[in-house]
Amino acid sequence: MIVKSIGIDKAVAGRVLGLGGSEPYVVVVRARKELRSLFKEAIRKQIYAKEEGDEQYRMILAYFQAMSDDPAFLEEVERTLERIKSYLHQGVIFCFDGKKLEDYVMTNCSRLCALLVTGKTGGTFVDGTDLMVCESENGQTVIDWEMSSSRIRTRCRQHPVTVVSGGYGRTNEGYTTKIGRGGTDLMTTAIASVLAAEKIEFYTTENGIQGIPEMTYEEAAHLSSTESGPLFPPAMWPAIKADIPIVVKNILNPDFPGTLISSREVIRPEGSFTGIVCSRDLSLITVYGTGLLGSVGTSSNLFTALAKAGVNIRFISQSSAEYSISIAVRKQDSVRALSAIKGMISANQYLSFNDILTLTKDVAIISVCGSAMRNVPGVSGQLYTALGDAGVSIIAASQGGEEFSISVVVESSMADRALEALSACTFPTK
Repeated sequence: MIVKSIGIDKAVAGRVLGLGGSEPYVVVVRARKELRSLFKEAIRKQIYAKEEGDEQYRMILAYFQAMSDDPAFLEEVERTLERIKSYLHQGVIFCFDGKKLEDYVMTNCSRLCALLVTGKTGGTFVDGTDLMVCESENGQTVIDWEMSSSRIRTRCRQHPVTVVSGGYGRTNEGYTTKIGRGGTDLMTTAIASVLAAEKIEFYTTENGIQGIPEMTYEEAAHLSSTESGPLFPPAMWPAIKADIPIVVKNILNPDFPGTLISSREVIRPEGSFTGIVCSRDLSLITVYGTGLLGSVGTSSNLFTALAKAGVNIRFISQSSAEYSISIAVRKQDSVRALSAIKGMISANQYLSFNDILTLTKDVAIISVCGSAMRNVPGVSGQLYTALGDAGVSIIAASQGGEEFSISVVVESSMADRALEALSACTFPTK
């Protein structure tokens, strides 16, 4: 048994038949960005702009017509779009919860993509919302793993090809709900774990992860950490727990072997790194001053305040003198983050009159990572020298205690120069 994952759009639809093989498989399907955007625009027009949205639904139908000429499937698309239009119309009249409306629409987007793949592969369709049982805890969607595992065993073992709509589950109350970022990836690895799959295949439109032939789970987690990463790192944990290898392949370039991810340690030259990753569209917030010195609980209160504000922290650096703490967040979260920190500072009276809270609006994080960097003197020095020689100023830096990765914060305008310098860098060996 192999479990596969694929995103569908016009560029990919014609390659679906290439997914097959001699072994039984389960394929978890999601819509890619272009198609999701069409559905989200329909939601915006009907719910927020109070328009009928007819033109938008014609565009969605035309998009599916460009991917399939199967009359039965296209009839189902038309019926589904009519149901969505009617549901949104009722939702506006009766003031339904906006999130529930959006989840319902986007579930149907995923479902139609899965039905398209079902028709092309001759597989059996399984609605993913019937597999994943979810509940809400502290505003987050949490999966009931015991019930979900039972449903996966029952419904995904019986057919040579099973096609599952990805990304969404259903609450005990019967509402469809988005599993969260990387929901389709998590469904894929969860199904593979429950079914004791031989391997997992993620199909993207890139040649694996940075074209690297093989890496460990830990390396993959670092190198997929950006918003555009080919898989969502936290979603790998069921595969890691069950020690199931993952292959990231290019659906548009089937001859390229892709990237194999497993627990097997990869032998590399000592001191070398596996890859470089760049996270953009970030802001850096720094709190510094004498008011932080010796203040027990400052970091805890800071992180708690940001968590309550729904702000994810991408980078942390603290001076050993306890004089400053720097964090990187997404640019769109920076105002909310600043407000949360100011509230925390005021409530706890951390800062004195000469202490400062600063915001650097547009930064990027450049990270190099790899298991071969461990216990090799001079790696950090070589990295900083390469950036210095390239004229790149480092705003903040952090290295994990496991010596597996080094991250530096630079101005966004210098990110490409930093990437070029590090890509050409030869790291030391013992």
